[in-house]
Amino acid sequence: MHVIDVLRGKETERVLQWGHDRLGVFGIGADLEQATWRDVFRQLVALGLVQVDHAAYGALKLTEASRPVLKGERTVEMRRAAPRPRKQRKSRVEAVAAAEPLAEHAAANGDQAGEAARLALLKAWRLAESRRQALPAYVILHDATLAEIARRCPGDLTALGEIPGIGARKLERYGPALLALLAEA
Repeated sequence: MHVIDVLRGKETERVLQWGHDRLGVFGIGADLEQATWRDVFRQLVALGLVQVDHAAYGALKLTEASRPVLKGERTVEMRRAAPRPRKQRKSRVEAVAAAEPLAEHAAANGDQAGEAARLALLKAWRLAESRRQALPAYVILHDATLAEIARRCPGDLTALGEIPGIGARKLERYGPALLALLAEA
């Protein structure tokens, strides 16, 4: 694919109008990623060869110090950023599943550990419920509400209804399931 094919609308018109496509340097660097170009421009600004023109909405403009570089009288060396390995992100289900064994281990170490186990179960339930309803998890119940449920461990609907974030509607809709889940924990 040629660089001119990537340009859109007015960009193409301007390139052709000014004859930039006929320059020997046209298209050089098209193989570089956007992050690499950002790194190059950041270094050019740091070297004082380019400056940000705030009056022109952040456009970059050459400084007087760039003239010798453009004429070939001065060379500029820049460092190439080492490619960063991309981290594999765990899905939320994997993250909750990974947290459950930790919560089970913590449950053997006292009440705070039991609270952690209950919280892990509540989060797993909320995730499954949010997927079932095709809603974001925070719409079902907020993290703070789940943490409070795990801390208080209510035994009935009245006690559950006293927790901030549990209104009458959520109590009616999710209350029995939450109490059953807490009874299992």
